[in-house]
Amino acid sequence: MSVRIPRDLLHAWRNSGLRVISVASLRRQHIDVRRPRTAHCHWVVHLLVYGSCRYHFPHHMLDATAPAVVLTRPDEGFIQDLHHGPDGLWLIVVDFEMITQPGWRDPLRLLKTPALIRCADAGWITPLAEEMELHHPHDPLNCLLLRPLVDTLLSRCLVDGLGDGQLHLADGPAPRWLDDLRATINHTQVLHDPDLDLSTMARMVGVQKTHLCRTFSRHYGLTPMQWLRRERINNACRQLRNDDRRAISTIARNCGYRSPALFCRHFHAQMGCSPRVWRRGAEGLRSL
Repeated sequence: MSVRIPRDLLHAWRNSGLRVISVASLRRQHIDVRRPRTAHCHWVVHLLVYGSCRYHFPHHMLDATAPAVVLTRPDEGFIQDLHHGPDGLWLIVVDFEMITQPGWRDPLRLLKTPALIRCADAGWITPLAEEMELHHPHDPLNCLLLRPLVDTLLSRCLVDGLGDGQLHLADGPAPRWLDDLRATINHTQVLHDPDLDLSTMARMVGVQKTHLCRTFSRHYGLTPMQWLRRERINNACRQLRNDDRRAISTIARNCGYRSPALFCRHFHAQMGCSPRVWRRGAEGLRSL
């Protein structure tokens, strides 16, 4: 198959590597389950060998039926509805980090994500999944063996996805002032300031609110306030996962919410369940 790889993406891929964080296999004969996936700081690729899965992202959904691959970007929480098929359910979940050379961008950030790649030629999926199951990532030797397997998986995603038009480039790089704004707001003290609003963000970069909203939506797919809410809820997920004794109202206040009720409404809208229910499921999530 002849595939035209965009030059910027090809050069970025050549000047990057990856570090495998974790590999988990969910393999069941009969299962119908809804699992929350917390926001994370690494890329995640799902290799769906058998079964089907519906992904509920904050503002849209993806439906994947095996054989398929789903790539999600860092700091994106979602809900998974997993369903067995005629052969059961088999899902490989890989957390990884892209390592780039100085001056080069993360190649995956040049793509529109989250992305779903439906695999027409599935002959490579089962052997790759079986080999990945053999290696536990906490063993140093297996970490070395897993890396080329994950690299193969991502390479096949790029080739198959770009070859048949399932993967698309993002709409050009964001302007420097927008990247600077996101970097500034990502500091915890600023992000969790309850007085931070759209007018404050516009003043920080010296643009009109309408221009800020239009530019933000074009490059990130969210309005500034939707992005702010997502980042706060993502941080709340981390606190709920790491501290099971802290009160929900305290976590809400730490994440910039004066009203615990408003925090719970925003949390449920993004994660599909209440903070209390999500906390109870965090232990099961870690074991996935």
